[in-house]
Amino acid sequence: MFAKPPHPSHHRNRSQDLSAAEAKRLRKELLHQLELHQAELDEQRQFFQTDLAKKLSEQESYLENYYRFELERMRDTLAEAQLSCKDYRRQLKQSLFKCQEVKEENLVLTMAHQKAAREMDTMAATIKAREGK
Repeated sequence: MFAKPPHPSHHRNRSQDLSAAEAKRLRKELLHQLELHQAELDEQRQFFQTDLAKKLSEQESYLENYYRFELERMRDTLAEAQLSCKDYRRQLKQSLFKCQEVKEENLVLTMAHQKAAREMDTMAATIKAREGK
Protein backbone atom coordinates (compact mmCIF):
# COMPACT_ATOMS: atom_id res chain seq x y z
CA MET A 1 0.00 0.00 0.00
CA PHE A 2 2.04 2.85 1.03
CA ALA A 3 5.74 2.59 0.42
CA LYS A 4 7.78 2.48 3.44
CA PRO A 5 10.06 5.45 3.89
CA PRO A 6 13.68 4.51 3.46
CA HIS A 7 15.50 3.46 6.55
CA PRO A 8 17.76 6.21 7.87
CA SER A 9 20.87 3.95 7.50
CA HIS A 10 19.98 3.36 3.83
CA HIS A 11 19.80 7.13 3.27
CA ARG A 12 23.16 7.50 4.94
CA ASN A 13 24.75 4.87 2.65
CA ARG A 14 23.46 6.65 -0.41
CA SER A 15 25.04 9.92 0.82
CA GLN A 16 28.23 8.06 1.45
CA ASP A 17 28.03 6.59 -2.06
CA LEU A 18 27.57 10.06 -3.52
CA SER A 19 30.45 11.30 -1.46
CA ALA A 20 32.61 8.39 -2.64
CA ALA A 21 31.62 9.05 -6.26
CA GLU A 22 32.25 12.76 -5.80
CA ALA A 23 35.62 12.02 -4.16
CA LYS A 24 36.54 9.71 -7.06
CA ARG A 25 35.55 12.40 -9.57
CA LEU A 26 37.50 15.07 -7.65
CA ARG A 27 40.49 12.77 -7.36
CA LYS A 28 40.39 12.09 -11.11
CA GLU A 29 40.08 15.82 -11.84
CA LEU A 30 42.95 16.65 -9.48
CA LEU A 31 45.13 13.96 -11.04
CA HIS A 32 44.35 15.39 -14.47
CA GLN A 33 45.24 18.92 -13.30
CA LEU A 34 48.41 17.54 -11.72
CA GLU A 35 49.34 15.90 -15.03
CA LEU A 36 48.70 19.20 -16.84
CA HIS A 37 50.83 21.11 -14.33
CA GLN A 38 53.54 18.45 -14.58
CA ALA A 39 53.51 18.71 -18.37
CA GLU A 40 53.70 22.51 -18.11
CA LEU A 41 56.59 22.25 -15.64
CA ASP A 42 58.38 19.77 -17.92
CA GLU A 43 57.92 22.16 -20.84
CA GLN A 44 59.23 25.10 -18.77
CA ARG A 45 62.16 23.03 -17.51
CA GLN A 46 62.99 22.03 -21.09
CA PHE A 47 62.75 25.67 -22.20
CA PHE A 48 64.97 26.87 -19.34
CA GLN A 49 67.49 24.08 -19.91
CA THR A 50 67.65 24.92 -23.62
CA ASP A 51 67.86 28.63 -22.86
CA LEU A 52 70.55 28.06 -20.23
CA ALA A 53 72.55 25.82 -22.59
CA LYS A 54 72.29 28.50 -25.30
CA LYS A 55 73.38 31.26 -22.91
CA LEU A 56 76.25 29.14 -21.59
CA SER A 57 77.37 28.40 -25.14
CA GLU A 58 77.21 32.11 -26.03
CA GLN A 59 79.12 33.03 -22.87
CA GLU A 60 81.71 30.33 -23.54
CA SER A 61 82.10 31.55 -27.11
CA TYR A 62 82.40 35.17 -25.94
CA LEU A 63 85.01 34.27 -23.32
CA GLU A 64 86.94 32.13 -25.79
CA ASN A 65 87.01 35.00 -28.31
CA TYR A 66 87.87 37.54 -25.61
CA TYR A 67 90.76 35.50 -24.24
CA ARG A 68 91.97 34.66 -27.75
CA PHE A 69 92.00 38.40 -28.52
CA GLU A 70 93.76 39.17 -25.22
CA LEU A 71 96.32 36.44 -25.88
CA GLU A 72 97.04 37.84 -29.35
CA ARG A 73 97.32 41.35 -27.90
CA MET A 74 99.75 40.09 -25.25
CA ARG A 75 101.77 38.24 -27.91
CA ASP A 76 101.95 41.43 -29.96
CA THR A 77 103.02 43.40 -26.90
CA LEU A 78 105.66 40.79 -26.10
CA ALA A 79 106.93 40.84 -29.69
CA GLU A 80 107.17 44.65 -29.57
CA ALA A 81 108.99 44.47 -26.24
CA GLN A 82 111.42 41.90 -27.67
CA LEU A 83 112.09 44.14 -30.69
CA SER A 84 112.60 47.14 -28.40
CA CYS A 85 114.93 45.08 -26.26
CA LYS A 86 116.94 43.95 -29.30
CA ASP A 87 117.10 47.56 -30.53
CA TYR A 88 118.19 48.78 -27.09
CA ARG A 89 120.81 46.01 -26.91
CA ARG A 90 122.10 47.01 -30.36
CA GLN A 91 122.25 50.67 -29.34
CA LEU A 92 124.01 49.71 -26.13
CA LYS A 93 126.62 47.68 -28.05
CA GLN A 94 127.15 50.63 -30.40
CA SER A 95 127.54 52.95 -27.42
CA LEU A 96 130.02 50.58 -25.77
CA PHE A 97 131.96 50.32 -29.04
CA LYS A 98 131.97 54.14 -29.32
CA CYS A 99 133.12 54.40 -25.70
CA GLN A 100 135.96 51.97 -26.44
CA GLU A 101 136.95 54.01 -29.51
CA VAL A 102 136.89 57.26 -27.48
CA LYS A 103 138.87 55.59 -24.71
CA GLU A 104 141.49 54.43 -27.21
CA GLU A 105 141.61 57.89 -28.82
CA ASN A 106 141.94 59.45 -25.37
CA LEU A 107 144.80 57.07 -24.57
CA VAL A 108 146.54 57.98 -27.87
CA LEU A 109 146.02 61.70 -27.18
CA THR A 110 147.27 61.30 -23.60
CA MET A 111 150.37 59.49 -24.83
CA ALA A 112 150.90 62.17 -27.53
CA HIS A 113 150.42 64.88 -24.90
CA GLN A 114 152.92 63.20 -22.58
CA LYS A 115 155.39 62.82 -25.47
CA ALA A 116 154.91 66.47 -26.40
CA ALA A 117 155.37 67.48 -22.76
CA ARG A 118 158.61 65.46 -22.57
CA GLU A 119 159.84 67.00 -25.83
CA MET A 120 159.00 70.47 -24.52
CA ASP A 121 160.84 69.69 -21.30
CA THR A 122 163.79 68.44 -23.37
CA MET A 123 163.70 71.58 -25.56
CA ALA A 124 163.41 73.81 -22.52
CA ALA A 125 166.36 72.03 -20.95
CA THR A 126 168.32 72.35 -24.22
CA ILE A 127 167.46 76.04 -24.51
CA LYS A 128 168.42 76.62 -20.89
CA ALA A 129 171.64 74.76 -21.40
CA ARG A 130 172.47 76.87 -24.49
CA GLU A 131 171.60 80.06 -22.73
CA GLY A 132 173.72 79.04 -19.84
CA LYS A 133 176.86 78.78 -22.03
